[in-house]
Amino acid sequence: MQKLGQALANSIPAFALATIGFVANTNLSEETIGSLKFIFAALPLLGSAIGIAALFFYKIDEDLIKKNSAILESRRKNAETGVSES
Repeated sequence: MQKLGQALANSIPAFALATIGFVANTNLSEETIGSLKFIFAALPLLGSAIGIAALFFYKIDEDLIKKNSAILESRRKNAETGVSES
């Protein structure tokens, strides 16, 4: 899974550059420069805004924290003793 993530992380920017017509070591048009700014500034900003919005709607309270902590503790104990949760 890690290799897939690395492959995607490397190929997405390359695909984006090819899509806007970027050619290395050449003079760039104003359109290409504008597209570069959008791809490497506006898109990450948009992704961050979506992530922040998702966190805003994800409610965590004390009861949920205690419930999740109990589940994790149970899983740790089961892993130490070799018991499956199935």
